[in-house]
Amino acid sequence: MSKVKIQGNASGTGVVTLTAPNTNTDRTITLPDSTSTLLETNGNGSSLTSLTGSQVDSGQTTAKAWVNFNGTGTVAIRDSYNVSSITDNGTGDYTVNFTNDMANTDYSMIAQACRATGDTVNQVYRDANEHPTSRTTGLTRVVSGYSYSASDALEDMSHISVQVFGD
Repeated sequence: MSKVKIQGNASGTGVVTLTAPNTNTDRTITLPDSTSTLLETNGNGSSLTSLTGSQVDSGQTTAKAWVNFNGTGTVAIRDSYNVSSITDNGTGDYTVNFTNDMANTDYSMIAQACRATGDTVNQVYRDANEHPTSRTTGLTRVVSGYSYSASDALEDMSHISVQVFGD
């Protein structure tokens, strides 16, 4: 069983205060399995001076969802955060499904893709704006392809990454 230890510093005079919320609902604090600093204030409890740690979500400055997946053959997620699955809608057309919905549809989506081969074709990866359901709070739809001179074509790509920032 894990233990919680609160230890004072013999030469310090500061006070650590844990205050329960004004609610009848139980709250849980889960600490990351790391030794990094979670929150540090300037002493009056109102000014944030540092916020570090890989497990800390610092608002709109961290990705709310991201995924790295193989878009060829049977689509497969290599690694992800807040992405439950990828739907293959056809050649070069994918839906990224979020585990936890975004707060609204005004989030920013960044994506990139490349082939496994070493050719110099300029790959284009964009939000599928031509689809009316391309962006909801629970998913975003993206397409991958390439561009030769004046012609564009959708194509499955072997390395696709999508990052989402917002509320």
